[in-house]
Amino acid sequence: MDIGDLIRARNTLYEINNTYVTPDCMCNPLYAYCSNKCNSQGSCTGATGPEGPRGATGATGATGATGPEGPQGLTGNPGPDGGATGATGATGATGATGATGATGATGNTGNTGPEGPQGATGATGATGATGATGATGATGATGATGPEGPRGATGLGGAIGSYGYFHSDVSQNAVSSNTAYPMIVEVTDGSGGVSITADGSGNLSRITFANPGIYDIQFSAQIVAQSGGGGGAGGTVDIWLRQGGNNIASSDTNVTIKNTNEYYVAAWDFMVNIQTPGDYCQIMWSTTDTGVYLAYEPSNLIHPATPSVIITVMQVMYTQIGATGATGNTGPEGPRGATGNTGSQGATGIVEPLFFGQIIRDPISNQSGYTASTGQRFLAVTSMNQPLNINLPTTGATGANFYMIADESGQAGTYQISITAPPTYAISGQTGSLVLNAPYQNAWLYSVPSTTNYFILFTRP
Repeated sequence: MDIGDLIRARNTLYEINNTYVTPDCMCNPLYAYCSNKCNSQGSCTGATGPEGPRGATGATGATGATGPEGPQGLTGNPGPDGGATGATGATGATGATGATGATGATGNTGNTGPEGPQGATGATGATGATGATGATGATGATGATGPEGPRGATGLGGAIGSYGYFHSDVSQNAVSSNTAYPMIVEVTDGSGGVSITADGSGNLSRITFANPGIYDIQFSAQIVAQSGGGGGAGGTVDIWLRQGGNNIASSDTNVTIKNTNEYYVAAWDFMVNIQTPGDYCQIMWSTTDTGVYLAYEPSNLIHPATPSVIITVMQVMYTQIGATGATGNTGPEGPRGATGNTGSQGATGIVEPLFFGQIIRDPISNQSGYTASTGQRFLAVTSMNQPLNINLPTTGATGANFYMIADESGQAGTYQISITAPPTYAISGQTGSLVLNAPYQNAWLYSVPSTTNYFILFTRP
């Protein structure tokens, strides 16, 4: 007997997959087979038609009270898909904010607190510049000069540099080529401590020194190559120095004679150290061609004679003046004259800009030369009858020199004013003098400490 016979025999409803079966239905719950669908009464139903459109989801009913939890039943087969979840309703709009209440009235002002302590007194301002000192009263008459004291002993004489200058009035020839000959200077024009003495051949060629020292020997020699038979063009002349009969190393210079009857002048100098009194030097020469000679020419109506050789000698001195002798004792001072009355107080001067300090006006009248000092500031040229040169002083290690130089006379256009810096100094980078050459012209200058420069601030007009 199969499962169908048992179902029919019992005439009992069974639920298989949520469907009731009866003996009229061919259902096999063991094999999950059913020949026909069965309704709740066990009747077979026809084939299921197509699913109709899904109806709208009804409103959710109120949730009932939760009953006690029953025993868990068997898990059934999955049913058909449930209905779609309804859309969430829109959130309601937020209500408007209520109006702000009115501000309460301001409370009364509190009492003022006690006064704080007084602050410190500020620093005192700088004192204004003092006006210029009035002119000094006239000096009283000088008392009579006391008798002269005894004269001190004469000091040692200063050193006087040795010197000499000489020339030759004869032409000098080389008898043989490539042979050394001394230049001869038989005429002494002036000397002191330096003289020309004869050599072993009797020629006046030795420059002889009476005193040790460093000497500068200068010479010039007129060289010419004779024409006609003597040749000479292309010859070479060598000139060098001997001391004590010995050639001085690296003292030679050569001169090339390119053409005949052309004059060449060889001129330079030598420095020598004379250590022994009576030592001597000679200027030597030689030539590769005996047609070349040292030429003398007599004077004519136009020019004086031309020596063949000129030699000058000067001692190199550290100082040309020796130390001054001691000063004699000063005689007693004569009685001092009565002091003159003090002059009246002068008007207060104009205070110049801060970097100048206080101006004192120093007048200059009808002078050709004037030397300014470092303490002066304002040089006023009050009158002129000749050109004026104002010499500026050297600068110090500290502080600067400032000068205002003005033509108050109005005569600088006729007699110019030259402002001259010390030797080796420059005025705004230029050597020489700054010239004021217009009426009532003025110049402002200043110097830089520890330098050799003056600078022009401005000139007017």
